[in-house]
Amino acid sequence: MSDLHLRQLECVIRDSFVPHVDVSDIKKFADDGSALSRGLAAFTVSYLTGIDAAAGAAAVVDGFDDNGIDAVYFDATEPCLYLIQSKWQKSGKKGVQQGDITSFLNGFRDLVDGRFDRFNDRLQARQDEVLAALNTTECKYRLVFSHTSTQKLSVHAERAVADLLEEMNDISELVFFQTLSQLELYNAASRTFDSRPIDVEIMLQDWGLIEEPYKAYYGHVDVEQVAKWWSSHGNQLFDKNLRRFLGDSQINASIGATLRHEARHFWYFNNGITILCSGVQRKMAGGGNRRSGVFTCKGISVVNGAQTVGTIGRAKQLNVDGADLAARVFVRLVSLENCPEDFAVRVTKATNTQNRIQPRDFVALDPEQQRLSTELQFLKVKYSYKSGEPDPLPDEGFTIEDASVALACSSADAKLAMIAKGFVGKLWEDVTADPYRSLFTSSLTGEELWRRVRVYRRVERALDVYRDAPNGVTRGIAVHGNRFLLRQVFRVLRSLRVDPEKADIEGLTHDLVKKVSDGLPGLLEDTHLAWTFKTVSKYRLLENRLFNGIRQPEDGDESVGDMSVDSRAEAQLKLFR
Repeated sequence: MSDLHLRQLECVIRDSFVPHVDVSDIKKFADDGSALSRGLAAFTVSYLTGIDAAAGAAAVVDGFDDNGIDAVYFDATEPCLYLIQSKWQKSGKKGVQQGDITSFLNGFRDLVDGRFDRFNDRLQARQDEVLAALNTTECKYRLVFSHTSTQKLSVHAERAVADLLEEMNDISELVFFQTLSQLELYNAASRTFDSRPIDVEIMLQDWGLIEEPYKAYYGHVDVEQVAKWWSSHGNQLFDKNLRRFLGDSQINASIGATLRHEARHFWYFNNGITILCSGVQRKMAGGGNRRSGVFTCKGISVVNGAQTVGTIGRAKQLNVDGADLAARVFVRLVSLENCPEDFAVRVTKATNTQNRIQPRDFVALDPEQQRLSTELQFLKVKYSYKSGEPDPLPDEGFTIEDASVALACSSADAKLAMIAKGFVGKLWEDVTADPYRSLFTSSLTGEELWRRVRVYRRVERALDVYRDAPNGVTRGIAVHGNRFLLRQVFRVLRSLRVDPEKADIEGLTHDLVKKVSDGLPGLLEDTHLAWTFKTVSKYRLLENRLFNGIRQPEDGDESVGDMSVDSRAEAQLKLFR
């Protein structure tokens, strides 16, 4: 890009964001670009989240001892914690310093480990916001390096980023890294401050027409067209939608995978895109032939399908290997001419909330679930595994969520217990493959499943006494480590082949809490508890150091236990030896 574009971007940052940013500590150095760097951080937060300039500026924590993080913002609706490092460079030709990236990544590690003493007062003032994110089980963490250079990250910097993502995403994709360079920032600025309606021409293949009660056209388009909409207008396409493009979410990863590997099936697998238009006019080219038609669409807004549009656009923008932009997607064009005043809002709400398919819905198609339900009926136990079914009372039965947690935590695979903590739906992502198939096996009986669920319930009841405890460590273990503790209970029961109905599970749970509470500080100092139970390396360290005395049967028997013994004394002897 030219110096002219950089000066134009500077005008936007200086005029619209710097006035909102606290620069009281850098006024005498204002000409060195520090104010612009802070303004850039505020702009980046605003652009990514849709908040206004003042709110974006309030997220800025840049300053002395910022530990590589220049802005922090928690969006509880996604939920997602945005962490920004911004670098304003007067010359776009200057490369990115690896030290900046390293500082940013190390700052993130300190943040998730709860080492707030390593940050300045500005970030510490937002500590509650960060803790809220850390305590939200399904929270994503988006690290964004925003800079005005035209140069790419060095190989060494990219390697450092890859190492961090591998370290943090060993169970599920929690952490994402994104760069916004000069070109992307300029395009974002030009779109952000362009309030003009979006007009596009769309070529619909095999199109059709709905005339009553309100006019709408439908058909399919090649995704190359969709990519062009994104390239030209970005998130401005979704100004009237309930959500902006969410980036690297689980749903978007699935859309991208279809685009790469099953482009021919994209139309069949995707729900399509709904676009509201202030007006739609078909061009005469093609006559009455409905094989294809060109439609001039005025004042468009994508109200459903934002994730499809964004994923397609990003694939084109990033030249994702294998992304087939010859794939097709279904599109509806709804004209708002002659519609009631509230019709646009009603369409937006309905298309985003009605008939949404969740992973749980696919579980109902598995015949093993019906078999388990039938077996449990003979035991007079209700099993709710279909969406819409009421949850049974605790004494009468259980749900698919209860079953999945109990099975995952009683599995030999520690990763499944970690998934059960914050991503239980991930256990059902594909009912034809593991981990689902390794849990709901054909050999699993309804009676055995009900036994494991009862163990799970007893452990949860035992932990209830700690959840309001004044001791923050003990309380945190009960809240964040409940699946970890449940796993250890199952390991003890299986090791001793204990009948859980005759075991002192409550007493064993209390002993486990004390063991972790006493041993945790010496093993994982300054580590935030929520992250301890999300990271495989820390999880395994804790388990191996504290509970390596629990030995599993050599035959690999997965049953909870089959011996009628009073287990607590023997369990403690094995557990604490």
